[in-house]
Amino acid sequence: MYKITIKTATAEIEVSNLDMNGNNYVAASKIDTSAWPAVFEFTATGTYTDETGEQREYYEHYDHAKIIQQVTYPWDEGKWYLAFCPVTPQEYAAMQQQGQIEYIAMMTDVEL
Repeated sequence: MYKITIKTATAEIEVSNLDMNGNNYVAASKIDTSAWPAVFEFTATGTYTDETGEQREYYEHYDHAKIIQQVTYPWDEGKWYLAFCPVTPQEYAAMQQQGQIEYIAMMTDVEL
């Protein structure tokens, strides 16, 4: 079983009882992601059994991440697949710069 933690500026959201399929976290029902910002701190932990039968600890962490999909497939009994990816430093800098431009435009009443 796996658990993911989403840290935002104002909250820490935990989602547990997840399975893993490839690089997707699999939930039994749809996860409400409406309160998640576009970029967040992401941590995933869990345990799995490797090919030799040994129990292993799983850990994945990104300081800046985003959700790239949450989908369900009719052949998989209504399970929901969530995938995340890191936000590169260049992407993050561009997002910050765009936010600053939008803020300046709003404060000076300029239409973008």
